[in-house]
Amino acid sequence: MRTCLILILWCCSSVLVYANTYYEDYSGQGHWYLSLGYEAGKLDQSLTGQGNYDVAAPVIALGGVGPQAVRFEVSWARLADSSGDWITSGMDADLWLPGDPTRRLRPYLIIGAGLQRYYGDRSSAKAESFFNQEGADNEAVSYKFGLALVGNITRTLEADVSFLHRIMKWDANTENDDGREANATVNALRFSLRQLF
Repeated sequence: MRTCLILILWCCSSVLVYANTYYEDYSGQGHWYLSLGYEAGKLDQSLTGQGNYDVAAPVIALGGVGPQAVRFEVSWARLADSSGDWITSGMDADLWLPGDPTRRLRPYLIIGAGLQRYYGDRSSAKAESFFNQEGADNEAVSYKFGLALVGNITRTLEADVSFLHRIMKWDANTENDDGREANATVNALRFSLRQLF
């Protein structure tokens, strides 16, 4: 009888702990955070006239969670292909708009903008080289849209997977189509770990 009573009490306490955990607020509101991630995807570009690339990037971000659990984040990423023919490095400022901010697993809409710098083969003496164009500028404005799914491992440690669509625009003509602005689009998946403080 005593064993049965202990078992019933243990089951009841487990249910209460689970219920309290389920209703905890996982939004992170009022916290700032540091995030490390890795992004991989496909680049479609008309800047160099050399086709498309598979690209990858390490990502470091610093952010905070404000009212209504909206997140503001500043991130740095170095986007490069495996051969080193295409390399950009830049900063983005993003807003993360939550779907249901208090749940342990929750969706976000990401919108952002930033500045990127292209670090391709600047030593090339070819006439078609982007950097040999008169007035060429290797800085680009970028725009980002995405969806993320964030889950809490603990109260202050999060993991997420994001699908991102980035557009980069240079103030220059492409090599193949004079008069059109150079641009690039990147569709990528990002995996991140985030520590809240």
